[in-house]
Amino acid sequence: MKKPHNYSSQALKKEILIHARSLRLAPKWAETIAEKTATAVEAWIRDREIVTEADIRRTAHKTLKKLHPDLAFVYKNYDKII
Repeated sequence: MKKPHNYSSQALKKEILIHARSLRLAPKWAETIAEKTATAVEAWIRDREIVTEADIRRTAHKTLKKLHPDLAFVYKNYDKII
């Protein structure tokens, strides 16, 4: 059974900014991407009572893929990259 996850837009933004820094994206561009992604995830969550971390990651990845494909790849595979 999936465990419910308490969503934090600040935590999501922080994680995206960390990955963006590893790709050496411009700070302002990284902040814009993080903000747009958090906004999209918040809109997606609005109609749901319970969400899992996997749901949040999947939704964030979908948005990141449109905004910056390389960042989306790093975000999705953060635990697999050596």
